[in-house]
Amino acid sequence: MKYPEDLYIDSQIFAADMDGSESNFTEKIVKTRTPHLCCVCENQIPKGSKMLRQKAIVEGEGWKSCYVCLPCIEKWLEESGQVEENEY
Repeated sequence: MKYPEDLYIDSQIFAADMDGSESNFTEKIVKTRTPHLCCVCENQIPKGSKMLRQKAIVEGEGWKSCYVCLPCIEKWLEESGQVEENEY
């Protein structure tokens, strides 16, 4: 991880996409037990990788999860101005 864990969790990478139909929203850095597709870059991330897991109940759809690879969040943090690329 390039930055402190709390920056990844508090990145708000999808905040603009949330429409209020979500409840019980949680974010957590997890070590995957199976391969997952990153919901940003859509690359397959291998088992045993650290990823950000977002989970929520979406109205009319039930529980939904999204996994984001750490490089995508790092890019988001840098492009959104939340950190400078060489800050840490």
